[in-house]
Amino acid sequence: MNRAFTLLELLVVITIIGILASIVVVSMSGSTDSAEIAQVQPFSHQVHALLGHEAVLDFNFNEGDYNTCSDGKDVCDASGYNNNGDIYLDGADFLSSPVDGYALYFNGSSDYIQGSSNLGISGDAEFTMEAWFYWDDTSCPANYETIVCTTATGVSGKSMIITMGTSCRMTLDFWNSRWRITNPVGLKQWNHVVGTKTSGLISSTSKIYINGILAPGAAEGDMIPNITDAVPVVGRLATIRYFKGFIDEVRIYSQALSSLEIQNRYVQGLEKLLANGAINQAEYERRVSEFSRSLAANPI
Repeated sequence: MNRAFTLLELLVVITIIGILASIVVVSMSGSTDSAEIAQVQPFSHQVHALLGHEAVLDFNFNEGDYNTCSDGKDVCDASGYNNNGDIYLDGADFLSSPVDGYALYFNGSSDYIQGSSNLGISGDAEFTMEAWFYWDDTSCPANYETIVCTTATGVSGKSMIITMGTSCRMTLDFWNSRWRITNPVGLKQWNHVVGTKTSGLISSTSKIYINGILAPGAAEGDMIPNITDAVPVVGRLATIRYFKGFIDEVRIYSQALSSLEIQNRYVQGLEKLLANGAINQAEYERRVSEFSRSLAANPI
């Protein structure tokens, strides 16, 4: 449905145009101009005050230990909706995270988290799923391993899922309709993934972002997921698709976040990775260059 821009949206557009106008393109020699870095570093600070959204689930894992939530559960929901979760089977480990505080490490065969109640998000409603992840293997998954999903308990066919799959491609699945990115993500590195869907049919309204960049995708169907009692699950789908590695900052929103909000969150995390030594200056500059070129090529 078409609608007029709000004042907030107009301010955001004006702000981002100013940022894009000041970005310096990488030189032909391959070196990164310092002005480019200087402009992307404060990206999140320049737009943060203009953004507003509300998570219905926020697992940041910063409790750092088991049984620490107010109801005795293992993973505390920081959104305010109190959808605290349990860690099942062998038990994922709380380990220090360069993204923020602690992350959970999943063994790839039995560890997973399940929230305590449904999210109140039906399959045809707007939503966003977000996470930082680190695939801890030297080869890509043999199957499509789950990072985060909302699923009717025990039902793999009625789900909204973000997975890392064969050839290290990321997927956004809706009831067996799948979108794949063209290029693989890096192994043994921290990546940021976000899947969004606006209301209605999914083929034209769903998007997946990898490290702040909107990924091209191809729909394998045109369906609306039939989900009315979906609960949040991290690290697996039903009894399959177990993730191996770190997962952090899992959030689910009852709205489709804008490109600007998603890019803002990626840049904030990228700066933390550099500050905490998870990436070096060269890797930071490479990612900044890739990100800024994408912004220039795909303006909001």
